[in-house]
This record gives sequence, structure tokens and C-alpha cells, in this order.
Amino acid sequence: MLEVFTLALAKNLLGDIFLDLAKKAVDPFIKNVLNDVQKRAALVRGIHSAYKTLLSKTEALPIEVGHLEEHFGKSLFKNPAFVEEYMRFFTDTQFEGPDSGKLYAAYQREVQNTVYALLPPDHFELIFGYFWDYLRLEIKNNPFLQPEDQRRIINRLDTYISSQEVQDIIDVYCQDQIKDLKKEFDKKIGEGKDHAKEFCYVENRIDCLGNDGEGKPEPVTSIDDEIIKQQGKRMVFIGNAGVGKTLFMLHLEMKFLNEKKLALYLHTADIQSGELADLKKKIETRLEPALRQIGLKEAKTKGLISQLLRKNRIIFIIDAYDQIDISQTSIIHNFINKAIGNASLIISTRPHRLKELETHVDGLQGYTIQTFDEDQLSRYFGARFPIKPLLRKVPKDLVSIPLLAKLVKSLALDGQVAQIRGKAELFERFTERLMEKQLKNDRRAGVKRPEYFYEVLLDELSELSLLLLTKGEKQIFHKKNARRFYKHLGEMEQAELLISMVKHVLDIESKSDIKAIPGISEGKTHQYHHANFQEYFAAKQLVIMREGGEAEKLFQTLHQLTYDQQELGLFFSELITLQSEDPESEIAFWHDILFKIESDQVRTYALQVRDTLAKSHEKARKWLEEIFREEERQNAFSAKKPEGNMILIPKGEFLYGSYEHKDEWPVELLDVKEAYMMDKFPVINEDYCKFLNQTKPDQNTLRKWIDLDGSYKNERCRLVKEEDLYKVMKNYGNYPVIYVSWYGAKAYSYAYGLSLPTEIQWEKAARGRSGRRYPWGNVFDTEKCNTEESGLKKVVSVESYPKLDNPSGCAQMAGNIWEWIDHLDDKGKDREVLRGGSWINKQAFTLCTSHNRTEPFTRYFNIGFRCVKKVQ
Repeated sequence: MLEVFTLALAKNLLGDIFLDLAKKAVDPFIKNVLNDVQKRAALVRGIHSAYKTLLSKTEALPIEVGHLEEHFGKSLFKNPAFVEEYMRFFTDTQFEGPDSGKLYAAYQREVQNTVYALLPPDHFELIFGYFWDYLRLEIKNNPFLQPEDQRRIINRLDTYISSQEVQDIIDVYCQDQIKDLKKEFDKKIGEGKDHAKEFCYVENRIDCLGNDGEGKPEPVTSIDDEIIKQQGKRMVFIGNAGVGKTLFMLHLEMKFLNEKKLALYLHTADIQSGELADLKKKIETRLEPALRQIGLKEAKTKGLISQLLRKNRIIFIIDAYDQIDISQTSIIHNFINKAIGNASLIISTRPHRLKELETHVDGLQGYTIQTFDEDQLSRYFGARFPIKPLLRKVPKDLVSIPLLAKLVKSLALDGQVAQIRGKAELFERFTERLMEKQLKNDRRAGVKRPEYFYEVLLDELSELSLLLLTKGEKQIFHKKNARRFYKHLGEMEQAELLISMVKHVLDIESKSDIKAIPGISEGKTHQYHHANFQEYFAAKQLVIMREGGEAEKLFQTLHQLTYDQQELGLFFSELITLQSEDPESEIAFWHDILFKIESDQVRTYALQVRDTLAKSHEKARKWLEEIFREEERQNAFSAKKPEGNMILIPKGEFLYGSYEHKDEWPVELLDVKEAYMMDKFPVINEDYCKFLNQTKPDQNTLRKWIDLDGSYKNERCRLVKEEDLYKVMKNYGNYPVIYVSWYGAKAYSYAYGLSLPTEIQWEKAARGRSGRRYPWGNVFDTEKCNTEESGLKKVVSVESYPKLDNPSGCAQMAGNIWEWIDHLDDKGKDREVLRGGSWINKQAFTLCTSHNRTEPFTRYFNIGFRCVKKVQ
């Protein structure tokens, strides 16, 4: 609001407004401030007089000091500050000729800028509040202001809200929100517990290239201060399902509120449009209790919200980006990039939506929310449930996730923890236990219901959950979408029972009123306690279709579900595996679907079901291994007849893509029309050395191709230059060349009539026809590749795994070094794709489908390449 005051002030300078205000002031401090400013206002009055004179002139505008003295008198120009300001103004202002309108507009800007310097903001607040009515009168009587200008300025004066008023409202809002959040934390994690200290670890998101491998997670509390300091920045917190993203977002909101900073938590379901008007209305609704308590006039509310947005006083915390339907992402992107503008932003997402988010929202600093470590697990389960015996019954990847640990602990307290093999089985046990408890409660209360009653209710909930997902409604849904199921149940009382029976699964709440709503008949929306519950029940409905022989309906439904439903696929595949009585027939069914169905969405789910069956059932695993061995037998003849060190990769169809990461979706059945030759091994130091000696690149070209001085820990480039000759260090001739850029790899392949492989060529050679997860099969093995888990901590010779080639006969397509791909990344500018993983990376990067991306000029200690060529 400072510019409004200075505009009014500037228009009244010719009437010595400072002097008049000083005479009217009663407060001694304000009188002193005004007297001081009045003494320094001669420059402004002088500028005003000069410009007023210019307005009456018709000749060319004066530029030189001599002309200035002629027009305005020498006394004014004895003030060097005025001369400097005046000359800067005319130097920066380009006029083709006299234009009083342009000159007057420039005059307004110049006087305002000068007054800014003269009147500090804290003094402005005092003066403005002290002389409110006087300023309104001065503006109305000012001959320099047009009527529309007067109305505009007075309107802004009427809606003006002081900094103190803003802070008062923020303080009241913070106090109220802290009370509500405290209740929320007590309800979710237990009274007196600190979620951040007990549950979450956070670390900077680590790029798999160039990481030194020594980054240690920091407790979330250690970055609180850093996050508070970073107000004004954009941050994204990444975590898998159930890791505690929502509670962590609420924790951050609490931290900001305790610092008297206005943090606004929004679930993506709260954002109905990306428009600024809707955002302002939402802020007004959220602040309404505080506004009422302060007694702020209605006219000032708009001024308050505009000031909060303009001065970036609001920290927006947006939760569950991954839960919005893909068709609705533009709304969130518009909201972030346009409506909230440069305000502080903290957003959370599951990993599979991160790339998409980064593509549309610039400047995000990434943090990963980590799972429980063993110390945290021990604290959480306590002495009553020692962690080591518990881990003999439950896989660590279940109890290391806060949501799942909560379910395990609930079963443990009831004495119900037997062997649990996976996530779906845990949810199944938990819901069965809820049903048992409800039946007992009914009997105690004298309520007579048949035992199957609750099974019917769960079936209804499963059908509803799947329907909502097909409509794109995740976790939060409108009550009207459940009405058809209420009718199915016959009585409203039974519909209410459906909700209350699964009170640990659903939270009933109205998103229009933030507060929890006690009854189903009230409020507009319902909310699953966690998205995983909806995904679990939806998967149960898919299994019902499969068991009922409704294959066509099942495939149609899966086709409707975009494969960002990664957790749904996990639950579905695990439930199929749990309930399969004939795993060999079941895996054969889904394997057959992979090559017969036309829908890539269905194919993606089918591959996950097939792989899960093979992982969990011995007979299914052997069946799939035989499929893989048959591929190897079919390719054996071609592999025996290599051309030099190149292997023939036959033409034909193969499964491309995966269910494990969004960059790898969906699974496609691609038909490669032409056979091609591929290097059996990555290009080795000896061969690249020969290339350099033949081409003799100049220094600039050499630096673009390879970093001869590159080193990292005990690893380094093994090529050296002695005078004009390149040599390989002793004993490193058959090691893969590293520190080569994409340009260096392209230059090598071009020199010998070869090329870098495309992603399709690379993946077909790595995994064969039937969609292996790793080149050798579906189970990771540290004895078959060089990764972080192998513990070698260095690049090894290309012949280190001679008997462990993939079905095509190419070696080391997992681990050791990343390999450049001849394919520009279509998700980012000037970035090239890498495949295969390396010696410093974890096993996830060695999947045949795993991608990485980096700039083509990158030269790293773990990047090399191999070549392909057409069959003659």
C-alpha cells in the first residue's frame, strides 16, 4: 500500500503537505518524523516545479545543463542530487517529441520513487494511520487528479490494511490452527507424540549420477530450520504410499504456524480450479474465523488477501499431488504457476508422479521422505514386541512404512500377528479383524445380525472403491457418488453402518468445513483414512471379477484405469497370488494375456500379476523360468556365430516397458522389423584408445569427448596421453572405457560405421521377448552383476561375468557402467538417456527397463557405451 500513499503525497507536495501534516500532528514522535522528512523534501518539490514548467513548454525538451539553468534558474541546480536525478530521468526516457501525457506519467513515477527513498515504510504506517481522514480530503480536492484517479485511490485507501492488522490476523489464525492441528496429531499418532521425531527421515533427493554414495539421511527435525529459512522457495517431498507424507505436511504447517507464519494446507481435492478468484475465496473462507475475531471490516478483507498474495505472505502446503487424475493436472499446474505465483510452495507426491510435476513446475527442490530405520522400529513397537522376532513373521519392507507398521502393531496388540507375506495379506488380516470386533460389539449391544452381513458390506465397499477410481476420485469422494450403494443396502441405517464399521478405514469429514463431521448425513464428502485402503478394496473387486470368470468385464475395467494406479496393481497382483489354487494355470493365463490383449493398460497389470505369482509360488516360478530358458535355447544358435565381438539380435516382437516406474509405463508389445548386431561387451579402453590415435582430435574436441583427468575415489579414466600418443594404463585394456560423453560415444560409433542403440534396441537385447526384469531373469542376484550391493566398489573388466550373459548373448547389460542411448529424452531439453545402472547404483537401476537422463556433455566415472549396426 506504500505506493498509494506516495502517489497521494506526491500530488500534494506543491502544498507543502509535509509541513501541514507536521503542524497538525499531536504525537511528538510523528511530529519529529514529519519535520525531518519535510526538511529533506526540497528535492521532491524542486522536481515537481521543474516538471510543471515543462508541461507548459512546446519546444523540444531540454537535455543539457545549460538549458536546464535557462528554464529553471541556477539556484535549483546547485543541488547535485537534483541534477543527477534529472539527467538520469531524461537519459532513460526516450521521447520522439513533446508529449505532455508521457511526461506527466514519467513525472508521477519519478516523484514516487523519490518519496520511497525519503519515507521509510515504518514511518509511512504511522503517518498513514494518523492522517487517514485528512488524506482522503486532500485527494478529493487535488486538482492534479482526474475523478477516476480519485475514486481509485480512495477505494484503495478504504481497503487498506496496515502491517500490524495483517500480523494480528495471522497471529489469531496461527493460534486457532495450532489447536486444531494438535488435536489432529493426538488423534492420528497418540497424545504427546511428535510425528517428526518418531517417524520420518528426510534427505535431499539424490541423482543417481555423480552421487558419492555417502549421503546420509538427516532426521526431519534437523531440516526444519532450513525449511523455515527457505520461505519463498519451492519444495517437493517425495515418499511412497504410507510413508507419512500427509502427517509430515501437517508437521511443517505446525512449524510455520509456531513461527507466526501463515501456512495454508490444501489437499489437491480442495483445488477445484486454478483461478486466482477461487484462490482468494478459499483464503477468505479459511481466514474467516480470525477475521471475525479481529473485527475486520468487510471492505478491508479484499485488501488483506490481495496484500497477503502480493507480498508472498502465504506459504502454500499442497498435499497428495499423486492423487489427482491425470486429466486434471493442468488445474494444479495453473494453480501453482499462476494463482499462487511466487509464493512459497511445499508439495508432496508419490515418486511415480515426480517427473510429471517437475516438467510443469519450475524450481522445485526435492527431498525424499525415508522409511523407519531399525532404531525407530524398536521405539515404535516397544519392549512388548521385540523387533527381531517380529521381523521373522513380517517382512521389514512392511513394518518400515509408518502406515503399515500401525496396522501390524494393531494386529500385534490383538495377538493376531502370524506369518504375513505381503501388503495385501496385511490389509486382509486387518479388515477381517475389524469385522470380528464389530460382530462382538453387536452381540454385547444385543444387535442381531447374521455373520455374513459384514461380508456383504465389505463387498459393497469394494465395488464403490473401484467405481470411484474409474471416475478418477482418489481418497476423497463426494457423498452423492455413494448413493447408489446406499440404495443397494436397502436402509440408510445400514449405509451408515457401512461407514462406521470401517471407521479405521474411512474418515468422515466435510472438506467445506475442515472440522470432522460426526454423521454420514452431514457434510458433503467422505475421505478414506489413507488412499491405500481405497486401492485395497478396489483390488478386491477386481479379484471378484477374476474369480467369477468375468474376464471381459475385468479387462474393460483395467483398460479404464490409467496405470498411475501403481498401488492398485500391487494389491491386485498380491490378492490374485494369495487366492490362487492353481498357480501354474494362473501364471499361464496372465502370460498369455501379455501377447494377446490389445490394451497396453491391461498388459501392464498382467505383467505385474505374472511376476508376483512367479515370486510367490514355487511352481509358478519354475514355469516362468522354463519360458526364459526356452528363449535362451532359441537364441543360442545366433549367439554362437558372432561377427567379431558383435551378437545378432533377431527381429520379432517383445515386451517393452514395465509396471515399476512411471517412466517405464505402459507395457507394450513391440515388433522389431529388422534384426541388428550389438556389441557383446561395452566398448573397452583398448578400442577407444585406438580410435583416439586414429582421429587425433584437437584439445577442444578431446575435452568434449572424454575426460582423461577424470577421477573419483579409487576410480579414474584409464587412458593417458604421452606426447602425441594415447595409451591404456597397464592391465586395463579390457575394462570398459569411462568418462566418455554422449558426443564421444557418437564420434566413435560414426568412425566405424556403427551407431549407439536406441532404447528399443537396447531393451530387446537386454530382456528378450518375454519381459524379464533383469537380463538373467526375474530375481536380483549380486553374483550376476556389479552394483552397490555387490560390494566391489569399482568398475570391473567386461569379461568378469562370462557365463552369465542374457538371452541375446550380450554381457553386462546390468551394472558396472551406464550406457549411452542414441535417443534424445523427450521429457526434457538437451538430455540423453542412459541404461543399465552402474557399480555405485542400487539394484533398482539395473532393471532392464530402468532409465536415467543427463546432459550429453556429461563425462562421469560410471558412464560408457556399446554400439549396434544394421545386418548386411
